[in-house]
Amino acid sequence: MKKYLIIIKTELQRQFTYRYEISSYVPGNFFELFFSYLLWTIIYQSTEVIKGYTYPEMVTYIIIGWIFTFITSTYNYESVISRDIRLGNLTNYLLKPISYLKFTCISAIGRVGIAFFFIVFQSIIYISLFGDKMIFNITIEKILILLIMMIFAFFIKLFLSILVGLMSFWFTEISGLHTFANIFVKFFSGAFFPLVLLPISVLKVSYFLPFMYTFFVPIQFFLDKISLNQALIGIGVQFIWCILLYLIIKIVWKFGLKKYEGYGI
Repeated sequence: MKKYLIIIKTELQRQFTYRYEISSYVPGNFFELFFSYLLWTIIYQSTEVIKGYTYPEMVTYIIIGWIFTFITSTYNYESVISRDIRLGNLTNYLLKPISYLKFTCISAIGRVGIAFFFIVFQSIIYISLFGDKMIFNITIEKILILLIMMIFAFFIKLFLSILVGLMSFWFTEISGLHTFANIFVKFFSGAFFPLVLLPISVLKVSYFLPFMYTFFVPIQFFLDKISLNQALIGIGVQFIWCILLYLIIKIVWKFGLKKYEGYGI
């Protein structure tokens, strides 16, 4: 356990040196959120309810969804893995007494540590600005369930990032794949808009994918649009996907490492 804490502490210190770079994302995040809020405000001028969502519910969906998204974000961790593979830095990690995959997961926790404080700061600002238009129905039980969902959502996203990063075993450049994966995940997670706006057939398929459980399902629970039992089922699905994704990572890592060793690095 001590060595894991050291890894987290080291990554926190390293990220702290980039605190000004991290803070530079704040204005962009604000305008992205504001434009989304403005768009839905305009849409709701001609209607009161859209697919079961009232205007306050949609504003809440946007704001709380944004907070949930960035708290569980891995901040392009696939680029770190890709760089280690392409530059041969992976060799150094293979000589350490801890596996690279474990090291990656532990350091990812430290990587988001500094960003977490910026997210909390921004969240306070956004809620103070839009709070009068939002819906809050918080209980201790709901907070605990959302925290569990948040943890699983983080690891689902992290494992997906690792899988994209591991593609560097076979491709010299993964920026295009990363962009596609990012948009794909956001679309099917409900980050762009509530998934209930999609055709029923697409929505049904989404229930078998991990993406909606990183955004849509938790926010549905926050808005009381799904029951506690449904939320618990969602946590079960998150857990299953975490196991499946980790097993897939182990398989990809095994074959990728053979190719990596074949380079003679």
